[in-house]
Amino acid sequence: MALQQLHIRIRSINFSGPYKRITLEESVMEFNPDMNREKLRDQHYLLGVCKKLKIKNSKDCQLENYY
Repeated sequence: MALQQLHIRIRSINFSGPYKRITLEESVMEFNPDMNREKLRDQHYLLGVCKKLKIKNSKDCQLENYY
């Protein structure tokens, strides 16, 4: 059985939902509708989006580290 409620000190967090089930790609598009859906798996495109949004990335996600 999945955890439905978490108690931390004086707080209680209820995870019982209801929550819609969506993929990571669907979530990205829901909150970033201007992104190109066809390029969500294109690393060059994603690194460009991160740069444009000033999102830092670690050195290990650079393309030259994969080739």
